[in-house]
This record gives sequence, structure tokens and C-alpha cells, in this order.
Amino acid sequence: MMWTALRVPGGSAPDPALVLERVLSHGMLFTILGNGLFLAEALLVASIRHRPLSLKAPRPGAGACAAAAAAVACFSAALNIALQLLPGLARLAGSAGVVDAAARSGPWLYLALMLLAAPLAEEVAFRGMILPRLRGAFSAPIAMVLDALLFALCHMGTGGALTGLYAFLGGLLFALAYEKTGSLPFSVLLHALGNLCAFAGLLAAILPQAVLWGLVLLLLPGAALAAWRLARCPSGPGA
Repeated sequence: MMWTALRVPGGSAPDPALVLERVLSHGMLFTILGNGLFLAEALLVASIRHRPLSLKAPRPGAGACAAAAAAVACFSAALNIALQLLPGLARLAGSAGVVDAAARSGPWLYLALMLLAAPLAEEVAFRGMILPRLRGAFSAPIAMVLDALLFALCHMGTGGALTGLYAFLGGLLFALAYEKTGSLPFSVLLHALGNLCAFAGLLAAILPQAVLWGLVLLLLPGAALAAWRLARCPSGPGA
């Protein structure tokens, strides 16, 4: 998930030494290693329990998929557009350096991390491994809240309290989508969609402020409406 204002330095070519320094000092390496550890832990637990982790799942229902995609896309874009309008919030997020390092190190590398590595590792860990075990011990609402809290705590390692809140709300949407669809592959795609829409929200900074405010006022109610629709879908494949 992305949660801070984009600051792309222009003009001069990036200095590799400066890129490495920023990556090491601002947590991008922590994010990469953390995602790798999440995935390795999930695979190890599955191996110990002799239950191979599989991305195969029954085909989820179109209604739940559409509602989940709309909720995540609107939420991710709206929150990141809002950060363009309220720079004080971006400073509270505490991770501007991560995106700056990514811009210097190359957008393709960063997009690969955000659209492939992070969604796969985090969804396998949090929705594929953690949420089902919480679901076995608690009711669905409590399990989803606990899963989102763990998701938020892990993301606070590269940001501040606002980052944690953003990740918690996003984690609730991901957990709800998994509860309603029962599909881990869809969860991975949904997470990638959220990151892509967040990136698009950051790029929207080139638009006039009046247009940005209009987008926020349009997208936030859209996210709430789609989340409400998702919550009303029956649980499991075919919803």
C-alpha cells in the first residue's frame, strides 16, 4: 500500500550511492525483506502442517468481486489524492522518503514491488494464513479486525500512525473481500489494484486543486457505498 505524497526530483540523473543511502535509511529495504519473510513464513508453516499452500480456489462471485474492487480502488485513490491536498498529513505518514527513494531508483522497480511482491507476500501471509486461523478462534468481525490490526502494525514499520490507520482500513477491506469471496488469488489481485490506484492518486497531483477536491468528494462516498454492498454479499465463492 502507498500512503504518502509523491516527490519526484527532476533534472539530474540519479546518483546510485544516494539511492542506496535513501533505500537503507527510509525503510524500503525493510519492506522488501519483510514481504519476503511473510511469504517464507507462510510456506514454512504450510510445509510443517503438510498442507501445501495453494493459490487455487473456487471462482468467486461477480457481485462480491465488483464491490470489493470498487471499494479498494476508490479508497486507495481518494486517500492518496487527499494527501496531495493536505501536505501536513503526508508528513504525519512518515514515509515520504520511501517514495522518493523509489523515484530515484526507478519507477519500474518500485511498481514491481508494489504490484507483484508486496500483494503476493502480504495476502498469502495475512489473508491466506493468519485470517483463517483467527477465523477458527473468533467470530468473523473480530477475526477481520485483528487481522487488519496486525496488517497495520507491520506497515507502521515504514511510516507513522497515519500509515497504520491507512493500512488498518485497507486491511479491513482486504479481509472483508477474502471473507466474501474465499479466493486468495483474487485477494492478491485486489491488493495490487489498490496499490495501482494509490499510485494513480499520487500522480493526480498534476491536476488543479478544485478537480482534486471533487475527486475526493466523489471517491470517498463511492468507497463507502461499495464497502456496504460488499458487506451485504453472502460469504464464500459464488457471492
